[in-house]
Amino acid sequence: MVSVLMKRLAIAAVAGAVMVSASGCSLVSSGKRIIRVSHAQSETHPEHLGMLAFKEYVEERLGDKYEVQIFPNEILGSAQKAIELTQTGAIDFVIAGTANLETFADVYEIFSMPYLFDSEEVYRSVMEDTDYMENIYKSTDEAGFRVVTWYNAGTRNFYAKTPINTPDDLKGRKIRVQQSPASVDMVNAFGTAAAPMGFGEVYTAIQQGVIDGAENNELALTNVHQAEGAA
Repeated sequence: MVSVLMKRLAIAAVAGAVMVSASGCSLVSSGKRIIRVSHAQSETHPEHLGMLAFKEYVEERLGDKYEVQIFPNEILGSAQKAIELTQTGAIDFVIAGTANLETFADVYEIFSMPYLFDSEEVYRSVMEDTDYMENIYKSTDEAGFRVVTWYNAGTRNFYAKTPINTPDDLKGRKIRVQQSPASVDMVNAFGTAAAPMGFGEVYTAIQQGVIDGAENNELALTNVHQAEGAA
């Protein structure tokens, strides 16, 4: 296992995750509509626990009509692939980072900018502005899906095998980013080599030396570490 040292560079932008819904129909089994939900986190992550609560809520009230199936750990593919599956109607919901939506609607690039919000209070005031966010959510309608809600995914950090205390410490390193043009440009601007890849590959890639570090919220790293340790 790799021992990773983390250091916040400053008040970074708060990472966001969204829940994307398909416009198509669900599968039907035994008279019930199957609602398939995909996400990238482990079974101990808050996103998965939230989906278990969603499943319980739906099936307690509408269990004769709906069955909710949850697929963690990128079982159905990376976030980008899962979004494409929602477009076809193969699955109904996917939890993904806002960066994964940039290829479908340019407006989502704004959320990949560092230092976008002055504080978490400002961040929440924007994300909870329903009228403003609904206009953003509608931007992917022509692509066949729409965001239905958002999650606070934590504060974005750089983490690596050796300490990162200043932007100069990033120079010359190979850093994983989400598969987003804006994220690639951001990391390259720090003098690093951006390595876009799916979240499920990150921890192993750091262990094997394929990358030197990654950019994400701290829970994403520690939760995967705990899950692999338990396995």
